[in-house]
This record gives sequence, structure tokens and C-alpha cells, in this order.
Amino acid sequence: MPSSIVIITHPNMAIGYRLAGAEVMKAEDGSEAFALIRDAVKDENIGLVGIEEEFYESLNPRFLETIKKRGKPLILSMHTLKEGGLSADEHIRIMTLKTAGVIVKVEKD
Repeated sequence: MPSSIVIITHPNMAIGYRLAGAEVMKAEDGSEAFALIRDAVKDENIGLVGIEEEFYESLNPRFLETIKKRGKPLILSMHTLKEGGLSADEHIRIMTLKTAGVIVKVEKD
């Protein structure tokens, strides 16, 4: 069974990721994002958690290291998409390739 993708982003960015087929969790700040990511990493069906760069930078490095040692899910720091730029699914593919050296295929229902 393929692993799912979860994106933790600002509320105003959520629609773009939803259109790309990702599950989206909305956060207003780093503490909300941490609570969401902490819950997301407990779900064994989630293979990738993309998190806005500003939220990622607020995460405790020890927490990130613990998740990295587990191997799953892959936590991906994502730059905010700009209007008229890449599609959300293309953005996910490029960032995953740069971060982890793997290519992610985003399947839409």
C-alpha cells in the first residue's frame, strides 16, 4: 500500500496542496505545527510530511533527529509556493528529490 503525503501549511496555502492530492493540516504558527507533526508521525500510513520552512525551523533538532533515525515518515522542509510558480505536486517532487534523493509520485484519486 502506498504511503500518504501530509502537508502542514498556513491556512491560505492549503488549497493548492489539496488540489495536488495531499492531505493538508493547517497551522498558524510553529507551536500549532509541532502539535500536528507530532500526531502525524504516529500514523504508520504517512510516508512524507511536508512542513512550511518557517515551521520546520522552529522544530526541536532532537525531535527531527529521532524521526530521521526511525526512517519514516520523511520530514520535508518546504518553501512557500508563489502564485504562478510550480504546481503543488511538482513542488513536492522537487523538494523531496533535493532533500532525500528520492522521487515521489503523487497519485490523485
